[in-house]
Amino acid sequence: QMAIAHNMFIRGINAIYAQATKIEPSKAKSFAFFCNALLEMIHHHHTLEEEIMFPFFESKFGANAMGDNVEQHHAFQHGVDDFEAYIKDVLHGKAVYSGDLVIKKLDSFADTLEIPTLKASRIRETCTEAELQGMQASIRKRALEGVSILSVLPLGLALHDKSSEPK
Repeated sequence: QMAIAHNMFIRGINAIYAQATKIEPSKAKSFAFFCNALLEMIHHHHTLEEEIMFPFFESKFGANAMGDNVEQHHAFQHGVDDFEAYIKDVLHGKAVYSGDLVIKKLDSFADTLEIPTLKASRIRETCTEAELQGMQASIRKRALEGVSILSVLPLGLALHDKSSEPK
């Protein structure tokens, strides 16, 4: 399930890279809306990781076991915030859209979004199926809290590809 979420982000980022320099001025706000929805989705996902998943796994693996993941979030946050500020300025008419600038801002953090993975073998050794299902239930409950049904959920549907789900 984590791979599916991260693949959605990769698809969204790839879509931005593919289209950014091709956006006509009349479509800039629509494209900025897409970019902003993706950023909202990433923020929401990282909140779920840091508030539910990471504490759960640290309770199983030991203190600071997820420290590298938290550090990674902090490492790219400045670039994400800078990109988000620019995209919101475009949305509100405070900045002129530039595809080259979008690419530059995306480049400032996209490479650091690589995910340090949790080893499935370690999870199987330390977590029961019931514990994992309980964590997933907590995530499902929180996932719909505070997420926009007008931007983030439709984008999630567009970027979600269940056919690539690991079996």
